[in-house]
Order: sequence, then structure tokens, then C-alpha cells
Amino acid sequence: MIYAEAQKGSLPENHDALEVEKDNLISAAELAFTRNKWESVGTIAAICGLPVTGVLSVRGFWDEAMKLNERALQAAQISKQLDWVARFSFHKGGLHGKRGEWSEARQSYAQSLEIYKNLGHERQVGMVLNNLANIAQQTGEQAEARRLHLQSLEIKRRTKDRAGIAAAVHNLAMLAFDAGDLKEARALLEESLNIEKELGNQHGIAASLHELSVLAKDEGDFKQARNLLSESLVITRRMRNKLLEAINLAQLALLDAAEGDLADAMKHSKQAEEIMVQLGNPENVSRITKQRAKFETQLREQGTGKRDELSDDSGNQQQ
Repeated sequence: MIYAEAQKGSLPENHDALEVEKDNLISAAELAFTRNKWESVGTIAAICGLPVTGVLSVRGFWDEAMKLNERALQAAQISKQLDWVARFSFHKGGLHGKRGEWSEARQSYAQSLEIYKNLGHERQVGMVLNNLANIAQQTGEQAEARRLHLQSLEIKRRTKDRAGIAAAVHNLAMLAFDAGDLKEARALLEESLNIEKELGNQHGIAASLHELSVLAKDEGDFKQARNLLSESLVITRRMRNKLLEAINLAQLALLDAAEGDLADAMKHSKQAEEIMVQLGNPENVSRITKQRAKFETQLREQGTGKRDELSDDSGNQQQ
């Protein structure tokens, strides 16, 4: 536990140190559980198993992160620490969400939300509402997503939660983008990016840069899209955030294809697919596999078109 506490930052060097010792830390949590040292179990899980910035999640050890959070949740339930029950239910929801397990994520978040409301922890209520809104957005419930995001944003502004405001504004930008309001989407994304920069949140900066790149591509500004995406990719690789790296690579493949470079599109799509397979998100793997199959078809059609231009009607090669 002392080692984990010493490396609890989210910088790459902190994660490097924790990753080297991840098996020992997980074993330490198990040992603490058998000895009824509930606080030690929770501390290790809180440092290593966070769904967004924890080393196990960032580096792609999702199974280990889930097991650690489940063990911490058990410890919290046995010791009747309701705030920790809410906390690790919330973490479980985030991990289920990463896997596209929406029903399970909702269940975990619902448990967390009920406890936080009963405890009067308003800031945490805002966090749970934000993540429930993200699920609604992912499952096509746009009106519900907007309602929940606005509730979350109201709480975050009232509690002066700057990081939370950045997340909520970012997510509202995604709703505006889906609705075709690109001007509103850009304004919200730039607001979110500015807050993330003020806070020095590298994961948030990378996510905002990614979405601004998507926006630039859709507006036809491929050069700006590539610059923004390259900047995001540099950050994600430095932070070794595997999920966001894969998402960036998949978007880079789409950008390559839009510019007519199907060979690079195939390469980047394959790299994204390999990471997603490693992470174990079937929904994202399926989406990227379909993307790559589309590029393969386009490449074959492009090749056939070139051969046709070199043949006459009888099928004989032109000189």
C-alpha cells in the first residue's frame, strides 16, 4: 500500500512504476482482504483501478481492474463503508462502459447514484449523472442524454467542479455534433479544451483534440484534422492510454481514406483493431473490423478500376 500511495499520480512515470509491480499490488490487495484490512484493499483499488486514469485501465489491463474493484466493493460492503460502496460501484460502471456492457454499467451506476444521493454528496451525484448520460448517448437515447448532461452540468457549476464542467461541456458538444450543429459543437469543445489545459489534464486535452479533429475532417479541412489528431496521438502515446490511442488510430484511418490513401487507412485501422482486441471491447473491435473490410473493398475496386483503364473492350491489354 505504501508503494501504491507513493506512485498515485497519473503521469507516465507513475504508471510505469505501478505497471512493473501490478501483480504484486493485486496480490497485496488479496492478502489484505484475507486479513480483513479493508482500507488497504480500497486504497490499492482506488489508485490502480480507476476506470479513466488508473494504471490498469490506461494500460489495458481491464480484467485485472475489474477484479480489483470487485474485491474493493466486497471489502466496502463487509465493513459497511457506504461512501466506498458508492465509489467502487461507480468504478465498476466505468469499466463496464469501456467494454460496451451498457446494462451492467447502468446497474452499477444506479447503485452508486442512490447511495451518493442519500449521503448528500452532490459533486459525486453530478459525476454519476454524467456517465449515465454517456450511456444514453451511446445507446441512441439523445433526449435522455441531453437531460442528464444538463443536470450534471448544473451541479458541477454549483459545486465549482472545473474538471467536471470540462467533461460535461465536452459531452454536450458530442450531442451538438450528432445533431449536426457543428458551430455549437466547436464552441463547446474549445471551451472544454481550454479548461483541460488550465487543469493540465492530459487525458482530457487529448480527448478534446481528437473530437476537434473529427469536426475539422467533417468540415473538409483535412490538414487541420491531421494536425489536431497528430497532437492528440502524441499525448495518448506519451501517457500510454491504449483506448484513446486506438480511437485516434481508427480516426486516422478514416482521414487517410478521405484523402484517398487506402493503404495507410488499412494500416492504421489494423493497428487500432489489434489494440481493441487486446483491450477486450467486442463492440469497438466489430466496428473497426467493419471499417477495415470497407477499406479492403474500396482498395480492390480502386485496383480493378486501374486495370480497366489499361484494357480495351476485348480484354486485350492496350499498348
